[in-house]
Amino acid sequence: MKLKYADRKDWKRITKKSWRSFDRRGYYFHGRVSIFEIHKVQEPLSVNYSGRNLTLADNGYTWVQYFPKGESYTITVMINDKEEVIQWYIDICHSHGLTENNVPWYKDLYLDIIVFPDGTWNLVDEDELHCALKVGIITKKDFDFAYHIANNLLTKLASHSLYLMENEPELSNIRLKKR
Repeated sequence: MKLKYADRKDWKRITKKSWRSFDRRGYYFHGRVSIFEIHKVQEPLSVNYSGRNLTLADNGYTWVQYFPKGESYTITVMINDKEEVIQWYIDICHSHGLTENNVPWYKDLYLDIIVFPDGTWNLVDEDELHCALKVGIITKKDFDFAYHIANNLLTKLASHSLYLMENEPELSNIRLKKR
């Protein structure tokens, strides 16, 4: 499993950033929230998903990552410099928690779900999950667990009951004002 940190200290593409993390208990969400503001990049990060060319990281972008208490996933909302949601990126994870310095971390189980603002979604990185099983990085139990969590999330997406994503006021309450 890959161990990842919300402060993204190892991300060389970002040359100037600000980051903070805090606990949040709201009507739809209880857990940890991390806000990663990208002030300056060496070069933008762009990807292509199903024919959609998306810029995910550039000057003025913000990533808000949610670590829901008791769940086996994180959700990162990627917001452009116009404060528009680009996508929600759901990382399926074995577990998540905090370092002794209060930096959220998660053990990534490779499988991810990308949700676009129009409501469509993609299940991605299945090849990475299969490879991790094949080379022994994860167990068959971890493999099955990743698909179990992903299928539960896809069911919630289909029924519009993944409340964090369905409730924009929850997101707007924590957005930072541009500096």
